[in-house]
Amino acid sequence: RKRIADVDPHGPFRAGEAVEAFIVEDGAWYNGIIQRDNGDGTLTLIWDDDGEEHTCSPGRCMRKTVPRQELSDIHVGQKLNGTITRVIATGAFLDVGAAAP
Repeated sequence: RKRIADVDPHGPFRAGEAVEAFIVEDGAWYNGIIQRDNGDGTLTLIWDDDGEEHTCSPGRCMRKTVPRQELSDIHVGQKLNGTITRVIATGAFLDVGAAAP
């Protein structure tokens, strides 16, 4: 499984990417992981909730991505969601998806 922060939001869908797929019959979006590109214009997904495989067209899939921010847009006291990437005696490193200009 790819880290959401490592997904290219503009490239082709790749195995290991987290997606939400729209199922017309249910009228709902479901979370899954791409297993493979079937080479026929469809993708095979495994659903997060039950582990079942499903075939879906890329047009009905939406990538789960982390929105990027410029470092200049982050300020002291701002609340952000992130991932702890390292812990040391004096504190922790937190990846909040910000990019240097």
